[in-house]
Formats: sequence, C-alpha cells, structure tokens
Amino acid sequence: MSIEVAWEKLDDLLADGLDELSIGHWEEAENDHLPLEIDWPGARVLERQGTFKIAGVRKNGVLIGYAYFIISASLQHKGTLQAWCEAIYVDADHRGAGVVLLRALPRMLKALGVRRAFMAAKPHVALRIGEKGATLGDLLVALRWSLFETVYAIRLKG
Repeated sequence: MSIEVAWEKLDDLLADGLDELSIGHWEEAENDHLPLEIDWPGARVLERQGTFKIAGVRKNGVLIGYAYFIISASLQHKGTLQAWCEAIYVDADHRGAGVVLLRALPRMLKALGVRRAFMAAKPHVALRIGEKGATLGDLLVALRWSLFETVYAIRLKG
C-alpha cells in the first residue's frame, strides 16, 4: 500500500474525484444543515494568488482524501504566515491514511514558510479508527498539535 501526500493543483484533484469526496465529507460531518456549495471558481482565484493550497492524499495513485488551507499573513504578527485548514477529509474506507496526512502537513506547510497552522476539529465526528472511535481532535493531540483556541459558531438565518 503506497500512501502519498502532496500539494496538488485544484483542477487536477477535481478531475480525479474531489467533488465526490467532498460530498462524502459533507454527508458524514456537516451538522448545521447548510447546503454543500463549494466555490471552486473562488478557490481557483485564491490558488492563483497563492493563498489557497490543497494537499491530495492518494493510495496507489487513487485520490482518497484532501486537506485545504487558506494561507495568509498574520495581522497580529507582522511577517508571519499562518495557515487555516478549511477542510480535511479521508474516505472512511481509508482512515489510516489520515495519520500519514497529518504527519506530512507540518513539514509541507513549513516548506511554504508557514509559521503557525490552525485546524478546527468537530467534536461529534468519530473517525472510526481504533476501538474508542477517536475524533480528529484526539488524533491531533496524539500527533503533538496543541489545543490553542476554542472555536464557537452561530448560525444566522435570513
């Protein structure tokens, strides 16, 4: 089994099934009932500007997961690049590959000049790996990510 993680071009990933994986992700993890309407044209603009980066996860060449980030300069820490993970997902049949992805991301982000990365983890989504049904947060802590801030959300209707 060969698991590969690399920055890839958005259009290449879309051609290889990114839309279908995104639907699986939304069906599994979305809990606020907002419709899935990914702005791929907007992501293409950000990609051309260098502020959108997407890592593809492949098993024997087949796309099985992804993580995408918005890379930006910190307003509070001048000259510091930071990365915000907008979405991360590995197909349920290949969850072990998520560990490979999470181990690769710090090195990949550092190579881009990123000094700090953030990733939100939904507490209600079990990864279905191991006996305890660990969450992404559990896995991040095991891989030396630190709890940095707590994110709260409010759904505004209308």
